[in-house]
Order: sequence, then structure tokens, then C-alpha cells
Amino acid sequence: MSAHFTIFDVETNGLVPNRYSVLSFSALHVRTWRENGRRFFHVQDEFDRYYYPQEPYNRKAIEVNGLTREVIASRRERTGGLYPVHFFKDKDVSDFCRKTELAVCHNTPFDSKFLKHYHGYEFPRLFCTMREFTEYCAIPHQFYRIKWPKLEEAVMIICGRNDFAFHDSLADCYAVLEILKIMGNAGDTYKGQRWSDYFDRLFI
Repeated sequence: MSAHFTIFDVETNGLVPNRYSVLSFSALHVRTWRENGRRFFHVQDEFDRYYYPQEPYNRKAIEVNGLTREVIASRRERTGGLYPVHFFKDKDVSDFCRKTELAVCHNTPFDSKFLKHYHGYEFPRLFCTMREFTEYCAIPHQFYRIKWPKLEEAVMIICGRNDFAFHDSLADCYAVLEILKIMGNAGDTYKGQRWSDYFDRLFI
């Protein structure tokens, strides 16, 4: 039996959706199934677009994601560029998201609030790799017992890899997919059940 879900990621011009724009939105439409005791994943469709902000560029955000006007112009040209220049005008975003009910994201509360604010859309089901794998990664925190793992930390701990271009929305989607490939077949226990069994219940 196979199931379908979406992995998505945004890079933004700031932290608050009613003040700052989305600069890039990427998503993967993924098919997953279990066969001969293993879970497999196959990317069936890819969405990768870049947008200009409606407000002035936020220097602090751009230092993180590197999406200057010049970079956005170059990447829009690379991806065809025949789509709206602003995220909120691109109706293809919500159309792509509606292909599945389940979405997976690293820090879903942050990314999903931009999707809801600009397109009025919320996935019926969400799975957050940041929150769900906090205990598994078990990164010490200065004031609390452990902290939420950054995507690069989770990928290093779970996958043993550090070769992704983090804060690139499409690369972040594929990094999340690599985490799922490992944990979807993991025999470690979580809340009294194996991770592989947990994902069998998630992907229905």
C-alpha cells in the first residue's frame, strides 16, 4: 500500500508573515510505500520558485538565506521565471499543496504560518521533524534539558551528513527527505513503538 505526502520549506524576509514576504517556496510531492520490510520514498513532483519582497530587504534575514535581489533574479531565470514576482500572487502554490493531506516540514509552525497568511491554506495533517526528533537528537541546552535541533544538526545526527546547502528551500526539502528515509526504517523505539511502525501509521 502506498501513500502520498508533501515536504515543503520557505525562506523569508523576516520572522512575521504580516510584515515580511516569502522569498522562496519549495515543495516535494512524495510517494512512500513499504515493501519486503523496508520503507521506500520516491519524489513524484518538485516545486521550486523564488519571489521578490514587497517590503525593503531585511539585512539579517538575507545574511542567513543569501536571497539578494540579484540571487533571486538569477534563480527565477533558472526556474523559468514565468510565474508571479510575489509569493501571495502565485496560485500554483496552494494548488500544489492540495495534492496531499499530509505535509512534513522542519519547524512546521513557522513555515505553515506563512502559507496560511498568504494563501489561506493549511494542511489537514502536519508532521514536524524538528519537534518529533528533539528527543532522538538529544542536543543539550544551556537552560533546558535539550533543545530543538536545527535542520543541519538533525541531518548530521540522524544521517551523518553535512553536505546540504542549508537555508536553500529546495535543498532543505531534500534534507528532510533524507531524515525520513533513515527514520522510516529505524528500529529504535519511540513512545513504546518502533520508529518504522510509527511511520507506518503516519503514512496512511
